[in-house]
Amino acid sequence: MIFDNRKDAGRRLAEVLARFRDDDPVVLALPRGGVPVAFEIARALAAPLDVALVRKIGLPWQPELALGAVVGGERPELVVNEQVRQAMPLPEGWLEQESRRQLAEIDRRRRLYFGDRPPLALRGRTVLVVDDGIATGATMRAVLRALRRQEPRRLVLAVPVAAPDSLRGLEAECDEAVCLYAPLGFQAVGLYYRDFGQTGDDEVIALLRRAADLAADGEAEVERRVRAALLADPRIDLARHPLRISCSGGIVTLEGELGTVAARRQAAAIAAAVPGVRSVADRLHLRPSRRLGDPELLDRLRDALFHEPGLAAYTLRLMGATRAQLVRRPDQARGLIVFSVSDGVVTLEGETETLRDRHLAGLAAWGVQGCRDVLNHMTVKSPEPDRDAEMAEAVRLALQKDPELHPDRLQVSSRGGVVFLRGQVPSPRERACAENDAWFIDGVSGVENGIEV
Repeated sequence: MIFDNRKDAGRRLAEVLARFRDDDPVVLALPRGGVPVAFEIARALAAPLDVALVRKIGLPWQPELALGAVVGGERPELVVNEQVRQAMPLPEGWLEQESRRQLAEIDRRRRLYFGDRPPLALRGRTVLVVDDGIATGATMRAVLRALRRQEPRRLVLAVPVAAPDSLRGLEAECDEAVCLYAPLGFQAVGLYYRDFGQTGDDEVIALLRRAADLAADGEAEVERRVRAALLADPRIDLARHPLRISCSGGIVTLEGELGTVAARRQAAAIAAAVPGVRSVADRLHLRPSRRLGDPELLDRLRDALFHEPGLAAYTLRLMGATRAQLVRRPDQARGLIVFSVSDGVVTLEGETETLRDRHLAGLAAWGVQGCRDVLNHMTVKSPEPDRDAEMAEAVRLALQKDPELHPDRLQVSSRGGVVFLRGQVPSPRERACAENDAWFIDGVSGVENGIEV
């Protein structure tokens, strides 16, 4: 197999790697020769492109003989060929000095290629590591070991051509090795290219900029798709509640306020289902009917928790910006509730005896006028084993707390985080209220509203 050039090799390799497209991969190239190959893969897979900067360390009296390699990044990695080091004694301190010199060159080259742009985050991602070929594999081994420390979800080596023995030696360093051609009579990478000219820094910079432009266009398209999906759902009502939508590296951030808790949860779920979205950063809050300052909201929250009959046996502790107050300490306390407010967002901490009491505290906080969100971090001493039954009971509790509803007319069940509502109500408003109440419960991932009017 002969490749016309690195571009041809990249396109052929991209066809084999197309199965990784839905994994939202990151493509990492070994510069400089690996960049033209990796660019074609990144473009075909609509994936971001970065480089794995590595410098070979040769013997001081024979630089072409690889003693090891150093890989840059937040946690630089030095890989040394112990056989060479033992056979060739080095001057004291030389290896450490040479490593620092090569790391300085790596930093210089990173700035040349990217300016101040930080490296892409790899943790939890599928990472495709690409070069134009592998001869000994020493450099690639150093790169793979360094990348493994960044905890990618899957580490894939991808090259057009490689020496069979070297390729086998690298398989243990990655989760999968993809190679188009590994000839038994391998001699040199360049022999398998019709055009194997040097790749200069100018070409590398140009390709990386083109990849960044393509990625930016892709992120803008994802933002457009998310906005269109939210506009198409009348429950979100973007006309009345405009949101800020941004995308970076497949992570969509939603910011703003919505009219109901149901709309807030549904907006995040709708965004997560859009193609190209890897995850959603939910920074949405409830738009309160009346805005209150944190001190007034904190006082109202204190009163709501204090006067909730189901929480009468709990110690209550208020944590304000300028004060801490022990609100109540029963003789035989069942647990502790610590509460605070910041920018209209309530935080609950402490420990409850039952899951029902934990939900009860959360519902009491949501019921306070001016509350924009509730972060319920409380733990439970004895959580019930049946999670579906727990969730159904929590939703029933929420329905009972709503003065606009007649909960005895409604049936609630839960399966796998989805709540099912059945029964009859007099009006569409009550039907919507019941669905919104269900979304107040932590862990609800969906609501199937089968209530009839």
